[in-house]
Amino acid sequence: VKTEFMAPLTYKISKKVELSLTPKIDWQVYTERPDNRRDVTGYVAAGVKYELATGANITGSIGYETRSSNIARFDFSRWKLAPQLSLRKEI
Repeated sequence: VKTEFMAPLTYKISKKVELSLTPKIDWQVYTERPDNRRDVTGYVAAGVKYELATGANITGSIGYETRSSNIARFDFSRWKLAPQLSLRKEI
């Protein structure tokens, strides 16, 4: 069972450039595990999206994620870097 709350915010600074901020928190209970594992994960990311042409975007974001679990070996924190190239053609 997983419950997730996310509130992405975007701000268009020009016709081709958009900034984003994405905070997220989720709570997950693993009902099939005998150890009754429960995790709470927080995440925040900031990014920029640039429109190369109609239907073609390049996006980059950096985020920080931290997980707290009732099972010690599943606790962690990490940085995430996510470059992306998106192409879309509507016909």
